[in-house]
Amino acid sequence: MSNEKLTIDFINSLLHKTLSNKIHWGYLDEESEYQLAYNLDLTELAFNAFDIESSKESPIFDIDNSFYFTSKEQNMNVVLYTDLEDGYLHLIVVPFTYRNKLTIDSPQYISALTQLLNAIKKQFPNPYDFMDEFIKE
Repeated sequence: MSNEKLTIDFINSLLHKTLSNKIHWGYLDEESEYQLAYNLDLTELAFNAFDIESSKESPIFDIDNSFYFTSKEQNMNVVLYTDLEDGYLHLIVVPFTYRNKLTIDSPQYISALTQLLNAIKKQFPNPYDFMDEFIKE
């Protein structure tokens, strides 16, 4: 199987399993898996010149549009994040060792990654969905 076909099949499988609630994603943020983001170099030091002790690592990704899930059976993390600088979606498959990670961010996959992002976001409360359901009741 070619790498391109394998990649598309993998993204489609993530999408299908997300829509059927076989995968439960979490937000990639300080409260959940900030260490994962740090180990993937998705943070940068926010230097405070007036108070060096308050300098801290800050995410370089949009925390409202960045998610992860862990597959303990395969010892892997899967991260889908939105880059703050360029707005691109990046999918990273990360072994627990943080070695030999695979990054999928080629423009040819953007449509599939966007579909995946939208499916993931449906797993979380949405004010507009609430308002729509509230009106229907």
